[in-house]
Amino acid sequence: MGTRRKGNRDEGELIARLRLKDKTAIIVGAGQSPGSGMGNGRATALRFAQEGASVMAVDRELGLAEETAALVREAGGDCFAFEADVTREAAMAAMIAAAKQRWDASTSCTTTSASASAAATRRCSS
Repeated sequence: MGTRRKGNRDEGELIARLRLKDKTAIIVGAGQSPGSGMGNGRATALRFAQEGASVMAVDRELGLAEETAALVREAGGDCFAFEADVTREAAMAAMIAAAKQRWDASTSCTTTSASASAAATRRCSS
């Protein structure tokens, strides 16, 4: 089943970092909720950036999105914060416009972890 040996972290990490190379991702709900541990949105933003994606960290509280964006940049990723309330259509349209302006291209992946949704939704293109 291939030449990769179990425990060869260098090769595995390199492969992981290339999976989303040259992709762009909007992570809605990327701020941190109160409590211990890391929330799904923040963890997703960090992981996508680790795998090579440029990330837009979206949250209804800009300060929380900025914290996530700073963590991503500290880890060597490309990320910017954006404030949007996903229950407002105009805010979502502004979010998409900001992503297009920043990246001058279509978004490769959108992930929603906002608690306002009935269920998390994911749509990624290859």
